[in-house]
Amino acid sequence: TEKAAAAMKFELLPNEILIDIFQQLNALDLFNAFDGLNNRLQQLIYNIPLDLNFQHVMKRRFDEFCSRMISNPEIKTRIVSLNLSNDLDTYGQIKAFLRLFSLHEFPSLRSLTLIKPEAEEEDR
Repeated sequence: TEKAAAAMKFELLPNEILIDIFQQLNALDLFNAFDGLNNRLQQLIYNIPLDLNFQHVMKRRFDEFCSRMISNPEIKTRIVSLNLSNDLDTYGQIKAFLRLFSLHEFPSLRSLTLIKPEAEEEDR
């Protein structure tokens, strides 16, 4: 089928190009699309810096990725930027994340963005 042929062509790309592509993706999308497909792609995604943006991410996807990080702590070592939000569609996300993880668990973290961190306080 055409889809299988496109996948095979994608896998023929050199590592350098795949890494460039992967580095443009949010870690959530990257892992959902490529984790576990094959050893080569898995090695690539586990060895690149990751941007993790939870803004506008539904609670179920947020919980799933947090569970993935708990079960595979190596992911946390690759995260260089983290974006958490207490916006209307992600209310309580910052507190939920910090209940599960300490920022010290992210040794490569260079950028932390908190969107509406005061939102939880406003509603009390």
